[in-house]
Amino acid sequence: MSQNYPSDLAYEYKPMGAWAYFGYSLLYVIPIVGLVFAILNAKSGTNLHKQNHARAFLITLVIGIIISSILMGLFYLSGAFLFRIR
Repeated sequence: MSQNYPSDLAYEYKPMGAWAYFGYSLLYVIPIVGLVFAILNAKSGTNLHKQNHARAFLITLVIGIIISSILMGLFYLSGAFLFRIR
């Protein structure tokens, strides 16, 4: 089912298609280049949907880094406790 959007809608508010979200997600997971593109798209004001998608990706990345850091610390502490390593 296709939705019809007004053709006079400004580019800033035009929705992105599913393939655009998929393509940008693939672009963002490239190690350094993807991070740069995600930051640039989050800061740019060209398209609101692209900007929000990049911001959501960066928030997810930060949450993932925080959770993995906590888990690594817990694993280290559990290993130190089990083997009495300081």
